[in-house]
Amino acid sequence: MILLALIAPVRSAQVIYQFSGSGSGALGGSAFSGAAFTVTGIASTDAVLEVDVGVFLAPLQSLSVDFSGATVGALNPVYLFFNQAVAGAGFIDVNVGDVFDFEAAQFTGYDGISNLGPISVNASFFDTFSTSGGDLRFESVTDALFTAAIEPIVNAVPEPSSVSLVVFGILVLAAAARRAPRLLRRLTPGK
Repeated sequence: MILLALIAPVRSAQVIYQFSGSGSGALGGSAFSGAAFTVTGIASTDAVLEVDVGVFLAPLQSLSVDFSGATVGALNPVYLFFNQAVAGAGFIDVNVGDVFDFEAAQFTGYDGISNLGPISVNASFFDTFSTSGGDLRFESVTDALFTAAIEPIVNAVPEPSSVSLVVFGILVLAAAARRAPRLLRRLTPGK
């Protein structure tokens, strides 16, 4: 039973969503303008759910915002949604609600669990959400891009042939250990 658990295939993967561009707004009460940024969210493909027809929700394991090397993280759980009917996507903070949205025609058939982009998107809605660097709110975003990249989760799962070879080796060692006392008696004079 344990042996079967060791050789069971692992099929999950993680998806890395990135929304980037140049933006203006405020972080922790300090205004920024024309700042390059990248929002990165990571989710498991197994966790992405279709919550309504054509509406997908990805609970993010983490969300970070990088401003030219300075990175802040979301303080509250965040979800990324995709709505095929309106060709839109966006981030939802569980305590605030919708914090920013973007649209692109490519979202009409996107389910959140495959590679996409980079694609140009139109950023259309912004609200404030809490980060480790203080409240973040974008006022405008230009040159916005969205990318989703699937990366397999690599687990140290041995191949079945490797497990078979280990089991065979253990059996050979057990047989040799069992025969060792008899062999020693035959080779030892006077016993």
